[in-house]
Amino acid sequence: MSDVIVGPNGELEIPKEIIEALNVRPGDLVRFSVFRPGVVSILAKNRSIQDLAGALYREGQTPVPVEKMSPWD
Repeated sequence: MSDVIVGPNGELEIPKEIIEALNVRPGDLVRFSVFRPGVVSILAKNRSIQDLAGALYREGQTPVPVEKMSPWD
């Protein structure tokens, strides 16, 4: 857990350990979502859809072409 002080213009400096945990670099997009007053999540938007390639692969499993996939089967 890290504490920071809000600057006079509302700015926050994100602590180094949080930046490292989010794996963000200058230029990356970060999304803040408010769940309820006082509760906010931070999501690093620095991944590409291509990062998911092979995520569902299981050894010995036959690949299924997208054309044969159906959410209604």
